[in-house]
Amino acid sequence: MSELIDLHKHCFILSGLLAEVYQILPSASSASDISWLSAGDWLKIAAGVEKVEINTSRFDETVMWCSSAWEYESKRSELLTQIATHLTTFNFVWGSFESVIKIINPLQVPPSVKKRAYAIDNAIFYLKNEFDPSPRIPLYDDTLAQLRSVLHSHSQYQGLDNEFKIDSFKSMSGLGIHIVRIIRNNFAHGSAKFPEPNDWDSNAILDSESQHLALIEISSRIILLSIQMMLLAHFKSTHFTVECLNDEDGINYEEDIHVVLRMLHLNDYCLNPDQPRLFN
Repeated sequence: MSELIDLHKHCFILSGLLAEVYQILPSASSASDISWLSAGDWLKIAAGVEKVEINTSRFDETVMWCSSAWEYESKRSELLTQIATHLTTFNFVWGSFESVIKIINPLQVPPSVKKRAYAIDNAIFYLKNEFDPSPRIPLYDDTLAQLRSVLHSHSQYQGLDNEFKIDSFKSMSGLGIHIVRIIRNNFAHGSAKFPEPNDWDSNAILDSESQHLALIEISSRIILLSIQMMLLAHFKSTHFTVECLNDEDGINYEEDIHVVLRMLHLNDYCLNPDQPRLFN
């Protein structure tokens, strides 16, 4: 059974695909300085994020006088380091998504459908009209269900359960990025609350803390999968081959762009080129 590859590896492979698209179709980039290559650069940086370290007691000398305070701040620093690392990856992935939107330049959502539409709204509407009714890429639905489960058990985001609905503006293919957009805005506009290390005398991360980390990582994954569906829609009438996937011997092989976009995030994407493809 297929499973998702590591998130950072997912970023790396997709960045390589965008770089190949730039080499094959350089004129397909937007009129501005944004290109498929620059969109891929955001993901290559995301792939390279390892650790963003936070020290909450960096300038607080008072913690030296209290062992409990020192232990608490140590645990808090450890937790916030993980969150900052996840958020840094998320922000670079989001930057790539916005670059892709600028390049594709979807049509504006009609006022009759949505009165005030922004670039992300146009992308969501684009997926509904240009990607659908194509089958959604493997494990997208599972990832979206996982996101809903995390949100349902997260006190800050339980209200988002009402956002999981399709209408004249969005379909299932755009629902994920619609939800992630709301989560992202909470962080971008200072509305999100960071968890405290409630059980800071234990080495184990609590479920509440894990939920914050899972929320950010799953959101990053949804963005990557949404980029792939945007590209599938954009290139639906075009066929060319790319070489960003490896066979079972670790050697790059050529494959149709549509096949690659549907399988690059799966752990069993490494195929023998002589074997039948998973998707046609």
